[in-house]
Amino acid sequence: MRITQRMTMDNVQRNLAAGPEALAALQDQIASGKRLHRASDDPRGVSTALSLEALSRQNDQYLRNIDSAKSWLDATGSALDRLGSLLSNARDLAVRGATETLGVDERKALGKQMDGLLSEALSVVNSTLDGKYLFAGFATDSAPFAADGSFTQAPSGPVGDMKREIRSGVEVVINLRGNCLVDGQMPLQRALTTLIALRDDLNAGNSVSAGSLQDLDSCSSGVVALQGEVGAMSSRLEATEKSLNDEQVSVAARLSKVMDTDMAEAVTQLTAQETAYQTALEAAARVLQPSLLDFLR
Repeated sequence: MRITQRMTMDNVQRNLAAGPEALAALQDQIASGKRLHRASDDPRGVSTALSLEALSRQNDQYLRNIDSAKSWLDATGSALDRLGSLLSNARDLAVRGATETLGVDERKALGKQMDGLLSEALSVVNSTLDGKYLFAGFATDSAPFAADGSFTQAPSGPVGDMKREIRSGVEVVINLRGNCLVDGQMPLQRALTTLIALRDDLNAGNSVSAGSLQDLDSCSSGVVALQGEVGAMSSRLEATEKSLNDEQVSVAARLSKVMDTDMAEAVTQLTAQETAYQTALEAAARVLQPSLLDFLR
């Protein structure tokens, strides 16, 4: 095939046009620190980057869910700690009230102190976090316990479990309901009713019975069991949180490998591209200059 002057000039122009584009692409990579700016840069790499970014966003949401769950469990644990301390104080009063030599007036004085502990206990089991009742199940806008110690929500009512998704398809329960059971008993409600009975006995001048002391001990055991449940849930959240954070570090490293510019390699390529472009310019000048003179003749 005969190579015409026009074909030679077209080839030279195409070669010269490609040089600045390659230089601009490399300069963009170095300036931005990213080697991928559009799908055409590396379709497979862009696809991988999009998948990794989606995974990172999903993990971020799981971590936010865990953070929210931990706040709820921390508040629940604090409430149970306070209730356990109140029951311990109540037992001290009850032991004093069981003394046979104690006078009626002295028992009534203990009754007033027991009433104070009861008021604190009622406040604890009706604790809130950000205006939401901790032990109310789904009905977080209404107090779960009344002053008489009764659970205000019917067993068939909105007393369900609050769940948070911490992994794909993995949900955990983060709340203890006011009607939760330990050995067939409702520890929170029983704590209130036991304190009410003790207060009433002492106010009436009666001696505290051994059965009442056993009831207090049973209440305390129930609260300890609930504390154990909260601790187990918190441990699971912490383990999952650590796993997710480790995964996020791995995802970030993989994303960086796909997206970020290898500066040493890019600078080397830029230098080589600049040399090649300069060589192309010099060659073009040698090819085009005599051809133009020939054309003018």
